[in-house]
Amino acid sequence: MLPNLTRVELSGVQSGLPTEYALKHFSLKLADARSVASALSNPQCLATLIIQSSSINDDLLRVLMNGLVTNGGVTHLDLSHNEITDHGVRLICSLLGEHGVLAYLALADNLIQREGGRYLGKALCANQSLVALNLRLNRLKDAGGEHLLDGLLEKSSLTAINLAANFLGSVTALTLSRILLGDSSHLRELDLSSNELSNRDMEVLQEAARSSLVTSGSQDL
Repeated sequence: MLPNLTRVELSGVQSGLPTEYALKHFSLKLADARSVASALSNPQCLATLIIQSSSINDDLLRVLMNGLVTNGGVTHLDLSHNEITDHGVRLICSLLGEHGVLAYLALADNLIQREGGRYLGKALCANQSLVALNLRLNRLKDAGGEHLLDGLLEKSSLTAINLAANFLGSVTALTLSRILLGDSSHLRELDLSSNELSNRDMEVLQEAARSSLVTSGSQDL
């Protein structure tokens, strides 16, 4: 790998090609994952790793994680539009320890469900590096949303979170309102579109957001 390389971006989507063809011929293979992990294992200047739409499953992710953990310097990780499940999320949480440096994590459009939310929530209880989290288009549902947000109740560095299209409902809305009303919340950007929130849920969140704005004096939320 080039010693001054700071960003690597790979994608299985090729313009003008049918999706089925692109996934078959341009998805990440085991040999590719090993090559990327090997390159990551040699600490360089790399700060951003983006591998989208490459059919990354938990097995391939486990190989990539060997390099990511050894590297320890990646601050921006985007593995959106892949096939990562709750087990894969558990692996990724090793980057969110007390001394982690990861600031941006995108796992949009994967196969993450309730347990994945629980793993992330537990990791975020101790982590103070992550400022943006994108979990759009997963399957957290209310239980997973609650588990995830429980990790933000005490103290969190998160300023932006995208939970759009995750089948979230009243339980998640209530937990989120508690976060917004808390003294330790730093949230300024929040996307809950395309969920299963009722009008009452939205009223509760809007009231909590208004109270948070009044308390903090911020106009960014």
